[in-house]
Amino acid sequence: MMTQPNSFVWGVQHDTCPLELREALAKVSSDDVSHHLKNLGIEESMVLSTCNRFEVYGHGLNDGHSDALTYRLADMAGIKAQDLQHHMFHKTGLKMVRHGFGVAASLNSMVVGEPQILGQMKQAYKTSLDKGFAGPFLDRFASTAFKVGKRVRTETAIAREAVSVASVAVRLAENIYGSMKNTTVLLIGAGEMCENAAQHLKAAGVTDILVCNRSPERAQNLATRFDANVIAFDDMAEALSRADIVLTSTGSKTYVVSAEMAHAAMVKRNQQPLLFVDMAMPRDVDPMIHEQENCYVYDLDSLGQLAAKAQKKRNQAKVEAEAIVDQEVGVFMQWLTARQQSNTIKVLREYFYQAREDVLSKNLDAEEATRLLVNKLLHAPVSAVRRGELDKQTAAALEDIFTNDTNF
Repeated sequence: MMTQPNSFVWGVQHDTCPLELREALAKVSSDDVSHHLKNLGIEESMVLSTCNRFEVYGHGLNDGHSDALTYRLADMAGIKAQDLQHHMFHKTGLKMVRHGFGVAASLNSMVVGEPQILGQMKQAYKTSLDKGFAGPFLDRFASTAFKVGKRVRTETAIAREAVSVASVAVRLAENIYGSMKNTTVLLIGAGEMCENAAQHLKAAGVTDILVCNRSPERAQNLATRFDANVIAFDDMAEALSRADIVLTSTGSKTYVVSAEMAHAAMVKRNQQPLLFVDMAMPRDVDPMIHEQENCYVYDLDSLGQLAAKAQKKRNQAKVEAEAIVDQEVGVFMQWLTARQQSNTIKVLREYFYQAREDVLSKNLDAEEATRLLVNKLLHAPVSAVRRGELDKQTAAALEDIFTNDTNF
C-alpha cells in the first residue's frame, strides 16, 4: 500500500507557552533536531527558533511522531515532557501550511506586523538548506511563505501600523521616565534588536547612549551610526551604575547581567531607580534583580502584554493579510496535490510495468501470461481490501474507478 509523505509543524509560541520553557528550547541545537527527525524517516526539516517561538517544520513518511518529538525535545532542553505537552501544538497538512504562512506574514507574532520574523524565517530555511535538510517540499513551502510575507507588507497597512519589540521597549521607558532627553541608556548587544532600539531612542530624544558588546567592532559600528559611546564588555558592570535604562539583546546562553552586578551598580547609584528591559531569548537579565529595591525588570512576556494593547488598531489590516494568506494557501495546496498525484501515477506505472516484465520473462503462452499478469496486478489491492486497510471512502473510490471505466 502506497504511503504519501506528510507535512507537519510542531511548536510552541509566546501566547501559549511560558517564557521559561521557550528559554530552555532556545538552547536546543537545530542540527540535533533535524538529525533526530531524519532517523524517523523525515527527510526534510527546518527549525525556526526566535525570541517568541520554537517551531519544527517537517516533511516525510510520517507526521513527526508528535509525542516522540515532544519527549526528545524535552530531553534536549532539560525540561519535563509533561510540561511541554501542555503548551505545544502539532499541525499537519493544510493547517501546517496556513500556520507557516501566517508566521511569515507576522500574523502570529507578539507584535503583529513586526518585520523581524520574515528575516528569521529566511535564515532558518537557509540553515536547513546549507545543512542538507531541505528538499523540494520545503523549497516550495519556504519560497511561498516569503512571498506571502512580502505581499502582506506591501499590499496591506499592517507594516505601517506595526510596532517592534524594540519600539515597545522604548515606549515603556518613555512612560516611566516621561522625557527621555536627560536619560542615559546602556545597550547590551549590537544586533538587529539593539539597532532597532537605538533608532527609537534617538527619535525619543536620547542623546547619551552607551553600547556594550562582546565584539568591539560590532559595538563601534552601531555606536558610529547613532552617535553613541562604546563601552568595553569587561567594563559593563561599571557602566550599569551610569545608566538609567538598560536594554539588552544578546545571544548569550546565560545571564549577562547578574543580581550581584545589579546590586553593586545600585550601591554606586545611591539606590536611584534603574530600569532593565530584557529583549533577549534566552534572557540576559537575571529575573531576581526585580526583587531588589528600585530595580525594575521587564522581559519579553511583559513587553508582549504592553504590545497587545495596540493590536486593535491593526485589526482591519490583519483581515486583509489573512485573505492573502488564504489565497496563497489555496495555490500551494493545488501544487502539493498535483505533486502527490504525480508521485502516485509514477508508482503505479512502475508497479504495472515491473509486473509486465516479470510475466514476459517467463515465456508463457498468451492465456497463462495474461492470467499471471492479472493476478500480479490485483494481488496488492485485493490483499489490502481483505485486510480492511481501506476506509469506506477509499474503497468506494476504487470501486467507482473500475465500474465506471468505459474504455474497455
